[in-house]
Amino acid sequence: MFAGHDVDRRAEQPLFPGPNGPVLVRDLVHDADIDIGGDPILGTTTLDAVRTLDADPRTDAIVLVGEIGGTMEEDAAELIAGMHKPVVSFIAGRSAPSDRRMGHAGAIVTGHRGSGQSKVDALTQAGAVVIDVPSQVERALRERGVTPSGVRVNA
Repeated sequence: MFAGHDVDRRAEQPLFPGPNGPVLVRDLVHDADIDIGGDPILGTTTLDAVRTLDADPRTDAIVLVGEIGGTMEEDAAELIAGMHKPVVSFIAGRSAPSDRRMGHAGAIVTGHRGSGQSKVDALTQAGAVVIDVPSQVERALRERGVTPSGVRVNA
């Protein structure tokens, strides 16, 4: 997850996984990452993280990077629906075959929830912008008024 605020007074450039290596998002202030993981016992959920970033007045936008399996992104979509901050999301593994178990237990899709399409649908209905490839993060943020200074315009 990406938050546009300065936690420790050091602005780093965000990197997102891309097909040919990391994708750099240029000129946008970035310094908060919350990595959840797929462990069976969680200390923080995606919903908890989004709630925290939404309540933080220094956070201007959130980039939620998720993957197939589990329902944490869909659970967070319920909160995102009531937010005023822009949310851009990338869901990895959307092209994986639905009838196959993927590389780890967190990639298990149960019923209709947890699939790439169910996550895209939930996030889109909640008002988040779901991008197809990580290299679209910067453009999607700029289209939502997030400027290099981290300040939203037309908000």
